[in-house]
Amino acid sequence: MTETLVNASTPVDGVRVLALNRPSKRNALSQELIGLLLEHLTAASSDKSVRAIVITGSSTFFCAGGGFEVALMCDLIFASSTSQFGLPEVSIGLLPGAGGTQRLTSAVGKFKAMQMILLGTPITASDAKSAGLVAQVVEPGTVLETAVQTASKLAGMSTSAISLAKEAICRADDLGRDDEFERSLYYYAIGTKDKREGVGAFLEKRSPRWD
Repeated sequence: MTETLVNASTPVDGVRVLALNRPSKRNALSQELIGLLLEHLTAASSDKSVRAIVITGSSTFFCAGGGFEVALMCDLIFASSTSQFGLPEVSIGLLPGAGGTQRLTSAVGKFKAMQMILLGTPITASDAKSAGLVAQVVEPGTVLETAVQTASKLAGMSTSAISLAKEAICRADDLGRDDEFERSLYYYAIGTKDKREGVGAFLEKRSPRWD
């Protein structure tokens, strides 16, 4: 089972595709899946023939459980017109703990991030594009093809120029971020009564009773 959690392929020269493959859980992240994905990313990064990486999901969904945080770590996001993006952790007494609060705020600004995180409200692919999150919205069934085409174009460009440009962009992105602070709040939230009530309510399929 472990070997199939991430399917790796090279559909065109220079492009490695990593497909999350946990369909019974809608590709939700698990420790095992995360570990295997990191192994594949490390292998691809050290392979000189790989110049661009595409992360996708098996079946008709990307990743319902940690997927938005994964997407926010990427350089470009492509989505089908039926996709939705959300960080619903507050509904179970938690907060996004994998850089979600920091990266989303950097991408869309304070007030849009407040709306999405505090209300746990998902947004459509169209709204995500308008907010600057998504590079391109395409028809269902064509997302991977579009992403691979773009990755292939990037793979044909100057490696040093692309690397330096990304470094400059990411440095600007990092100036106002505090991932360590977010992480400390996340671990604090794990131990709260609200978190226990939120998770319990979710598992019991009832509305949470907050104090």
